Amino acid sequence: MLLLGDETVQSKYLPEIIAGRRGCNIALTEPGHGSALKHLETTATRDGDEFVVNGSKSYVTAAVVNDLHAVFVRFDGIAGAKGIGALIVEDGFEGVSVERGPTFVGDGGIPHGNVELRDARVPAENLIVGAGQFGRLMRAFNMERLHNCAFWLGAAEAAYDEAARYVQERQAFGQLGFGDKLPSGYDPIPPPGDMNNTTIGRGAYGPLPAGKLIDYPHVTAGDC
Repeated sequence: MLLLGDETVQSKYLPEIIAGRRGCNIALTEPGHGSALKHLETTATRDGDEFVVNGSKSYVTAAVVNDLHAVFVRFDGIAGAKGIGALIVEDGFEGVSVERGPTFVGDGGIPHGNVELRDARVPAENLIVGAGQFGRLMRAFNMERLHNCAFWLGAAEAAYDEAARYVQERQAFGQLGFGDKLPSGYDPIPPPGDMNNTTIGRGAYGPLPAGKLIDYPHVTAGDC
């Protein structure tokens, strides 16, 4: 919205989002196509000063706690990538319903939901990106993918730290932790917070720089 929307949609929603009074998620994935954007079936047809939107979105991160959804749609039946754009849809709009989705093992703290749009009426001023601007839409979307990389790297580090702390503090076979009897093939367990010296921390690109995100010049958004 910040990168692509015009001043109308920005002034309408960004102050409330920045203040933490409202939340907005991306509604992209569909039951029949996953996140294959070029095959989206959710449609948006202009009707006066509104768009009429029909379709289903699934596995929408935080859909049940946010009341705003950046819905990816196909405008006016235009085939391929050229027809793809996005609109801001509110929970209270006519024809919009949201249901709780499945609970995933890896991110139980982030509830998912399904967004149903049945002749949903969306003001034309809620347009973020219209047909013919697929490249601009994807440039902004790639930033969200990079956020996912940082998020899950942090989650993996926290999980490792918690596991390392547990095995060092637990009592087993009359001693604290594993002592010097680690299972064959496992790294020595470093103190929590020292993930660089682990198989996970070393990763594919060497040790992680201390105190900052990975910044390797040969790693592009496509690698993530």
